Amino acid sequence: MVDELRAREEKIYSLIASKMMDKDGLVYSMILEDGLKPIRDKDIPDRVCFNSVDVPRRLWKAGFFGYEDSLMATAEFLLANVYKYRVTGDKRAKQLAKKLFNALKSAALAGSKYSGWVVKPMLGFLPKPYGGIKNAHLSGEVSVDQYQRVMYALEVYREILASTAERKWIDKFLLACADCWDVNNYTFNYMLGICRWGCCAPHSVAFGLYCSAVGMSLSDKRQHKGWFDIFMSRVDPLEKLPSYSLSDNVACLVGFASRSLCKTVPQERARWRSSAERVVKSALGGMDEDGYGWLFTFLSGQKKGEQIKPHWDKAPARYWNFLRWRGNIRRPLSQLAGALVDVFELTGNKKYLKLAGQVLSKHGQSGYMKWLEPLSSKDMPKGYEILGKFVCGLNTSVWLRAYWQMQAVGG
Repeated sequence: MVDELRAREEKIYSLIASKMMDKDGLVYSMILEDGLKPIRDKDIPDRVCFNSVDVPRRLWKAGFFGYEDSLMATAEFLLANVYKYRVTGDKRAKQLAKKLFNALKSAALAGSKYSGWVVKPMLGFLPKPYGGIKNAHLSGEVSVDQYQRVMYALEVYREILASTAERKWIDKFLLACADCWDVNNYTFNYMLGICRWGCCAPHSVAFGLYCSAVGMSLSDKRQHKGWFDIFMSRVDPLEKLPSYSLSDNVACLVGFASRSLCKTVPQERARWRSSAERVVKSALGGMDEDGYGWLFTFLSGQKKGEQIKPHWDKAPARYWNFLRWRGNIRRPLSQLAGALVDVFELTGNKKYLKLAGQVLSKHGQSGYMKWLEPLSSKDMPKGYEILGKFVCGLNTSVWLRAYWQMQAVGG
């Protein structure tokens, strides 16, 4: 299996580097499985589009689906190259890491020009770069998962590969992120609705703790300590988990936040370790024997192994009509491998490293991971079939990151 995983790594690495990066170095959120090409506007039916996005309508199709999770995918591929360089000294990995860093920096600089749903334009506002870097300044959409992955990846890059000038800029940017969240009261537009982050969900609370702690570690501004205390009063979602299985994405995010918090707030190390371990166990509870889990369990409550009759839920459409669909649609849980390696590094428990290897072994045979896979044609609503034909940049790049992180820790 070691040789098999190595062969898959070479295939996946080559695919991302040659097919899934745009000219500026951002990793696409999605590409078409057919031909492994970037998404075009004509590939996306009108009905598949989101109902409301804070970006010009001309970017609602290819610009949206090609870049929705692009920052996360880019951050994960950056981590993969940093770990690969750490293990092998490979010059190409170093060169790619530098290119990916500069892509994230360019996105950050573009975001600093946005003047819509923010108190003021400023460095630290990091929107989803719909349509690529040249259009990123037009986007007002942010989410904690984009921030969490980018900020954490920059921390790791700073420690292992960054030049003196790059380290200085990273510190400036990380503090700017904390300042931006503070100035905007941890409240931003989300799909043209107001979203108060740092509460209710495990990854949201974890990010609030993480971001405010970053602010405390890089400055003596009292407001960051104030926010940290507020988020410490909201930790219930990290300690009392919902009945449904949390996603592998949430497990990754809480793992990243916990690892950083162990450094910035070490007196609470036991709490951070327990939170990450608790969340990853929840995510494992939703994984079937093939390494898959159901889509949108936070809405459907669908249990592992449970099959339902495909139907449209009667609840009103939120920002995306597809969220109302209930069908037997699986997601490859390759991200869980990354979360498990992080929990191993937090706890030292080798069972998590073994589980990470098992998750990796269930994916990547074709050289990529898709976004979602319906069990049958009846499980995908008519007109939405394209959603089952996307290669997922995030799922694919996390597999690679987990592989090289395992090599770095001796897995």
